[in-house]
Amino acid sequence: MRLLITGGDSAFARLATEHLRASFEVRITDTTFTSPLPDGVESRTGDLRDEAFVTALVTDVEAILHLAPLSPTPGDATANLEQATLGSYYLAHAAKKMQIERIVLGSTMQLFANVDPKWPISEYWRPQPQPTGNELCAWLAECTLREMARDGVIPTVCIRLGNADATVLPTIQQAFAARCNGWRILHATQQSPVLAPQPPAGLAARPIKNVVIFGAGGPLAVSAIQALAPHYQLRLSDLKPLEEIIAAGPRLDQHPGAPRAITLGAPHDERVADVTDAAQVMAACEGMDAIVNCTVIRHHVVNSFRVNTIGAYNVMQAAVAHNIRRVVHTGPFQIGLDGAAGYTWDDFVVDDVPARPGHGMNTYLQTKYLGQEICRAFALQYGLEVPSLFFCDFADFVNLRPRDSGVHPFTTTWRDAGRAIQSAVAVPSLPTPFEILHINSDMPHGVFPNDKAKRILGWQPQDAPESWWQV
Repeated sequence: MRLLITGGDSAFARLATEHLRASFEVRITDTTFTSPLPDGVESRTGDLRDEAFVTALVTDVEAILHLAPLSPTPGDATANLEQATLGSYYLAHAAKKMQIERIVLGSTMQLFANVDPKWPISEYWRPQPQPTGNELCAWLAECTLREMARDGVIPTVCIRLGNADATVLPTIQQAFAARCNGWRILHATQQSPVLAPQPPAGLAARPIKNVVIFGAGGPLAVSAIQALAPHYQLRLSDLKPLEEIIAAGPRLDQHPGAPRAITLGAPHDERVADVTDAAQVMAACEGMDAIVNCTVIRHHVVNSFRVNTIGAYNVMQAAVAHNIRRVVHTGPFQIGLDGAAGYTWDDFVVDDVPARPGHGMNTYLQTKYLGQEICRAFALQYGLEVPSLFFCDFADFVNLRPRDSGVHPFTTTWRDAGRAIQSAVAVPSLPTPFEILHINSDMPHGVFPNDKAKRILGWQPQDAPESWWQV
């Protein structure tokens, strides 16, 4: 039986290889190998972000031990996060095509470094990831493969490991035989191998006067710009100059009645910035008091991970560096998974139910979910204020919905969406550092209540469904 081990140059992989090569034919992979491998072990050098390489890598493999998220490259945060997320995504899909039985994912008990060491930590405890390289890579790899497992891609056993010594070997061995119908967690120890450092002091609040908006050429951002411009000095940022976006005309993948990009004169300004470029994001945030992130990619696998996930990381890094406490994050509702594990046929689905994004729509929902988890980790660690506003369908007053149309129960107007973002910038404080808020009209369906957004933001939808839905 052939076993593939990723992250093969790490201490964990070397331990596992020595232990398992008596039971498996071992194929081991990494971007580089710093010392020789044992005799009889096949090695392949490559990058898990290369889909063709991953497809060839899993050929003739029966099981996978995925340890790559535990061996990030020092100083290369973007590559490490892409390896942990996009690399895991490619690996799981290739494994499904080859009908591989399961993935065993290596994660870390450092996700519980904040827990008082007097407590024995079982698999039922909630992780508390810090936004550091090792922990964030491990946590996002968990989130990626967990949601894919829930969506029926491939059964996955997650093993959270302690120190890289022989104590982890029984858990690794157990993971290949443990019952797993989709997603399962096993702990190799009951405590984190390290204690968390003293948390940094929370960023001090300050009056919000200057706001940078990323993705300013998109319709959601335009709605926000129209609501914010009378009250704040805005910096409008997008991948291309706004004049170029305006000249290109409406995009075919957007709603016919979606707001069109606009420019603003002084005192507002514009900045061309790629949200996937950390330096450009950092520069765009200089001198700002708040950030609104409306960037999104829906229909391209690689760019979805780079914009929706890595982009969120870059924004949060810039927020901390510039002492910006208020970051308004936006994205699609995270309850789109169909089937037994999803909420499709539930009612009264509130804002704080556990996310069930699935992995469909060309990774749109899943990568936005990963970005959300990045925002949560930064908010909790640094005491930020991050309202995460969720949307689904948008209505307008040009293309009225006919009476007998199947209007989605999670729908709001573009105008009310913009007003919600304005409220999220203006609200004096949040109950907790990270709040998920459903931005939804007062729909008659009774499925997705908006009470939390009204209570926390002081927002009220002003466009009644009767004004855009012909009842």
